Amino acid sequence: FMNQTNQDTRAAWYEIMGQEKIMEMLGAKLIDTKSIEHANGDLEIVQLYKTTERFAETGGEPLAWVKFVCPSTGTNYLIDVEPKHTDALEAAVSTSPLVENPDDYRFDGRA
Repeated sequence: FMNQTNQDTRAAWYEIMGQEKIMEMLGAKLIDTKSIEHANGDLEIVQLYKTTERFAETGGEPLAWVKFVCPSTGTNYLIDVEPKHTDALEAAVSTSPLVENPDDYRFDGRA
Protein backbone atom coordinates (compact mmCIF):
# COMPACT_ATOMS: atom_id res chain seq x y z
CA PHE A 1 0.00 0.00 0.00
CA MET A 2 2.70 2.47 0.98
CA ASN A 3 4.79 1.73 -2.10
CA GLN A 4 1.84 2.16 -4.46
CA THR A 5 2.05 5.50 -6.29
CA ASN A 6 -1.21 5.21 -8.23
CA GLN A 7 -3.95 6.88 -6.18
CA ASP A 8 -6.72 4.91 -7.91
CA THR A 9 -5.03 1.64 -6.97
CA ARG A 10 -4.62 2.84 -3.39
CA ALA A 11 -8.30 3.77 -3.29
CA ALA A 12 -9.21 0.28 -4.51
CA TRP A 13 -7.09 -1.30 -1.76
CA TYR A 14 -8.78 0.95 0.78
CA GLU A 15 -12.23 -0.18 -0.36
CA ILE A 16 -11.33 -3.85 -0.50
CA MET A 17 -9.48 -4.00 2.81
CA GLY A 18 -11.83 -1.71 4.73
CA GLN A 19 -11.08 1.06 7.15
CA GLU A 20 -10.22 -1.09 10.15
CA LYS A 21 -7.60 -3.14 8.27
CA ILE A 22 -6.10 0.01 6.72
CA MET A 23 -5.89 1.62 10.17
CA GLU A 24 -4.24 -1.51 11.54
CA MET A 25 -1.82 -1.84 8.62
CA LEU A 26 -0.78 1.82 8.82
CA GLY A 27 -0.46 1.83 12.61
CA ALA A 28 -3.05 4.55 13.23
CA LYS A 29 -2.69 6.06 16.69
CA LEU A 30 -5.40 7.04 19.14
CA ILE A 31 -5.42 10.85 19.32
CA ASP A 32 -8.39 11.61 21.59
CA THR A 33 -11.28 9.90 23.39
CA LYS A 34 -14.51 11.49 24.59
CA SER A 35 -17.39 10.06 26.62
CA ILE A 36 -20.76 11.65 25.91
CA GLU A 37 -23.71 11.22 28.24
CA HIS A 38 -26.86 11.57 26.18
CA ALA A 39 -30.14 13.04 27.43
CA ASN A 40 -31.59 9.53 27.82
CA GLY A 41 -28.67 8.46 30.07
CA ASP A 42 -26.79 6.44 27.42
CA LEU A 43 -23.01 6.80 27.54
CA GLU A 44 -21.33 6.90 24.12
CA ILE A 45 -17.57 6.68 23.52
CA VAL A 46 -16.03 8.38 20.47
CA GLN A 47 -12.35 8.08 19.57
CA LEU A 48 -10.22 9.92 17.02
CA TYR A 49 -7.43 8.01 15.23
CA LYS A 50 -4.77 9.25 12.81
CA THR A 51 -1.89 7.78 10.89
CA THR A 52 1.63 9.09 11.41
CA GLU A 53 2.21 8.87 7.65
CA ARG A 54 0.95 11.66 5.39
CA PHE A 55 -0.73 11.04 2.05
CA ALA A 56 -1.16 12.92 -1.22
CA GLU A 57 -4.85 11.95 -1.15
CA THR A 58 -5.35 14.17 1.91
CA GLY A 59 -3.20 17.06 0.73
CA GLY A 60 -0.10 15.84 2.52
CA GLU A 61 -1.96 15.21 5.78
CA PRO A 62 -2.52 11.97 7.71
CA LEU A 63 -5.56 9.75 7.28
CA ALA A 64 -8.05 10.16 10.14
CA TRP A 65 -11.09 8.29 11.46
CA VAL A 66 -13.57 8.66 14.26
CA LYS A 67 -14.69 5.47 15.98
CA PHE A 68 -18.16 5.39 17.50
CA VAL A 69 -19.16 2.74 20.05
CA CYS A 70 -22.95 2.37 20.10
CA PRO A 71 -24.19 2.62 23.70
CA SER A 72 -27.01 0.13 23.26
CA THR A 73 -25.36 -2.60 21.15
CA GLY A 74 -21.62 -2.06 21.72
CA THR A 75 -21.13 -2.11 17.94
CA ASN A 76 -18.09 -0.18 16.63
CA TYR A 77 -18.42 2.14 13.64
CA LEU A 78 -15.53 3.83 11.82
CA ILE A 79 -16.03 6.94 9.70
CA ASP A 80 -13.20 8.74 7.95
CA VAL A 81 -12.89 12.43 8.82
CA GLU A 82 -10.78 15.38 7.79
CA PRO A 83 -7.29 15.21 9.31
CA LYS A 84 -7.58 18.73 10.77
CA HIS A 85 -9.45 17.41 13.82
CA THR A 86 -7.68 16.98 17.15
CA ASP A 87 -10.80 16.50 19.30
CA ALA A 88 -12.85 13.28 19.06
CA LEU A 89 -16.19 15.00 19.75
CA GLU A 90 -15.58 17.67 17.11
CA ALA A 91 -14.64 14.95 14.63
CA ALA A 92 -17.85 13.04 15.50
CA VAL A 93 -19.96 16.17 15.02
CA SER A 94 -18.35 16.73 11.61
CA THR A 95 -19.89 13.45 10.41
CA SER A 96 -23.47 14.42 11.27
CA PRO A 97 -25.74 16.43 8.99
CA LEU A 98 -28.06 16.99 11.98
CA VAL A 99 -25.61 18.44 14.49
CA GLU A 100 -23.42 21.50 13.96
CA ASN A 101 -22.11 22.15 17.47
CA PRO A 102 -20.45 19.75 19.94
CA ASP A 103 -22.73 21.08 22.70
CA ASP A 104 -25.72 19.84 20.70
CA TYR A 105 -24.40 16.27 20.35
CA ARG A 106 -26.88 14.91 22.91
CA PHE A 107 -29.67 12.53 21.97
CA ASP A 108 -32.97 11.77 23.69
CA GLY A 109 -33.12 8.23 22.32
CA ARG A 110 -32.04 5.83 19.61
CA ALA A 111 -33.91 4.81 16.50
